[in-house]
Parts: sequence; structure tokens; C-alpha cells
Amino acid sequence: MGPVSIKWGSLPTVTIDTKRALGWMPSASAKYQVSKNLNLKFGYNKAIKQRQHHVLYLSLGNVYQRQGKLDEAIAAYKKSLELKPTFTHSLYELASAYVKKGQYEEAIEPLQKLLQIEPRHAFANHALGLAYIRTGDKTAAMQQYHILQTIDPNLAADLLGYIPK
Repeated sequence: MGPVSIKWGSLPTVTIDTKRALGWMPSASAKYQVSKNLNLKFGYNKAIKQRQHHVLYLSLGNVYQRQGKLDEAIAAYKKSLELKPTFTHSLYELASAYVKKGQYEEAIEPLQKLLQIEPRHAFANHALGLAYIRTGDKTAAMQQYHILQTIDPNLAADLLGYIPK
């Protein structure tokens, strides 16, 4: 099955392989929100022309995450990462969706990958520390605390408050 043409209300016809890749099509409200989030007049068309497909999937994932559709959000973030594995925004949001589902073990890997790319990402270090706490790894959480002290002392203090004594 090849790319699918989709007509989205008043937006121009768009060709994207979403249906084949993810097995579903975005709803009308999701398409609108993606275009709005990307701050583009013709969101999908412009991003496709600029070969920014990974950004489209990130934005679609964000829309689904806000709607509480976490499985759909995770699928969109994973597709974004298939297209650009080093896209730190998608790594962070993927971890966030896993955390919202209570899947802390799954959140650790994308956060670790993000920190390999951007080691001083304060929020990723904090989130990783929290994931370690939730999985019972106090030693790893303390390591994240020490790393975070050099990056953002306020977030480090917050993290320390969650680490069991």
C-alpha cells in the first residue's frame, strides 16, 4: 500500500504515509491542532515539502497526549524517531507518555538516549531520576541528583525530595 491522499476540510490535499505506518488516520481536530502547533498556514504540506516528517509525528503525538490518547501518542513519537532517531523532542515526549501511563521502565531508555545526545538537558535528567525512583533504583536516582546539581540546583533539590531516605 502506497502513500494515502487525505482531504482535510479547508486544508489542501496532503499525501502522507500515516495510515500504512501507524494503522490509523488523525481525526479532523488532531489535524487542525497539528497545523496550529506547528504554527504553519498549511502545516502538513509545508512540513512535508521541507522533509520534516518527524516534526509532524511529534506534533501529532503531542495532540494525542493532550487528549489522553497515550497509546496513539506513543505510536506517533516512535514513528518520529524512526524517521530521525536523534530527535530529542520526540525522545522526551515519548518518555513523558510512558510516565503518564505508569510505565517507568519504558521511560528510561528514551531518556538515556536523549542524554547521550544532550547531557545537560535539565528536565531529562530530572525525569530520569524520577523514573529511577519509581522503579526502585535509588542508587541511579542519586547519580542523577549529583549530575543535576551541576546543571540546575533547583531541579536537583526537587529530585532529592523524592528520593527515599
